[in-house]
Amino acid sequence: MARHSGGRGWYGKMVGAALGVTVLAVGASVWTAQADAVNGSTPKASAPAVPGGDVKPVDVSIVHASDQGPRGVNITIDDGPAPSWTPKCWTCCGSTT
Repeated sequence: MARHSGGRGWYGKMVGAALGVTVLAVGASVWTAQADAVNGSTPKASAPAVPGGDVKPVDVSIVHASDQGPRGVNITIDDGPAPSWTPKCWTCCGSTT
């Protein structure tokens, strides 16, 4: 004789729990988005927004050409400081820390 739990299976319970958490998260987001400021007033700007106020043109000498032409993408990978720049721990063994 087969046992029936009379409800959802294990997967159904997981889907139901996931949907429940999603609904709660969306509800909290909507609630927060509609909330007013604590004092009820919005902060005033400290300075007027003037486009291009202190912007200076970039020097052309910093431009680097790509190996693949104008549509190429250059990727720089930084592996940290050079070993000669790494501070030494002279108190224990003289090795890098």
